[in-house]
Amino acid sequence: MKRIVSLITALLIFASFMTGSIFAINVESDEIPVSGWTFEASSTNVNNGVPLEVPRNVIDGDLDSHWHSMIKPKAELPHYITIILPAFTEVGGYRYYPRKSESGVKAGTCTKYEIYVSEDGTNYEKADQGTWERDTTAKTVRFSKNYKAKYVRLQITDAEGGYGSAAELRLLKPDSG
Repeated sequence: MKRIVSLITALLIFASFMTGSIFAINVESDEIPVSGWTFEASSTNVNNGVPLEVPRNVIDGDLDSHWHSMIKPKAELPHYITIILPAFTEVGGYRYYPRKSESGVKAGTCTKYEIYVSEDGTNYEKADQGTWERDTTAKTVRFSKNYKAKYVRLQITDAEGGYGSAAELRLLKPDSG
């Protein structure tokens, strides 16, 4: 039994060394590349005066890093994070990766959402809304149609502890059908 535990520990350390994190994601074939993305968020948590849980963390491939809404003072729901694309892009869906933890669901895990798209960052159209299970699995939404967008906003209307957070966010390639 001790050898098995030692082997598992060694594999986790090796995986952490190779990926920079025990919790890393793979790029899925249905995802739009994240190059050139910028962000806007309703708030960003500041730790000792330094914003560490910033929006750009949602595209680093590391489920240990994340964006989180302001904790002190607590920003109230709803929270949002907007992906600003470098050019107009056809989008067919959205993928949300909650923060990972060996101990379970973390503060800010989204359970009720709305997703909006916009060409100008001012006028938004609702592309989808719904609820997600309160767990740490990736959540994938396929829109009922493809949208031409430069801005895609996840609005968190309910979440663990009333906060907003995301480990990773991805936009999905348009449906060809």
